[in-house]
Amino acid sequence: VYSLCELRGRVVAGVNNRIEVYVWEDGSASAVGGLAGQLHLERGHHGHILALFVEARGDFILVGDLMKSVSLHRYSADEGTIVDLARDYNSNWVQAIAMLDDDTFLGAESDSNLFVVRKNGGATTDEERQRLEGVAEFHL
Repeated sequence: VYSLCELRGRVVAGVNNRIEVYVWEDGSASAVGGLAGQLHLERGHHGHILALFVEARGDFILVGDLMKSVSLHRYSADEGTIVDLARDYNSNWVQAIAMLDDDTFLGAESDSNLFVVRKNGGATTDEERQRLEGVAEFHL
């Protein structure tokens, strides 16, 4: 496990080449520290080289991959699915990520530079909507 974050009462984990969504199931017996229960895997999603960083906001999950930059996914609790929404097709070796708002995302890459991408909401085709648009680069 490389990274954990909270998503609407669930836990999102970056585990090797997967992101996984877990839900806490209460148990009936008292365990050490007063917690009784276990984490149950609700959904997994493949498609990464190494999912080092995960961030969540609302139903959205942002993943920072070792070699494949950042990708945006939507989790649907009703359907129990993780859907690919968009990704940055640049080959950034990601060292950190942050969700600046619902549409804009910040990444730091291995050469100590920052990059900002955003959802392409005004796109007219599905192909354009699946691409995170680069809007800024900061060479530090």
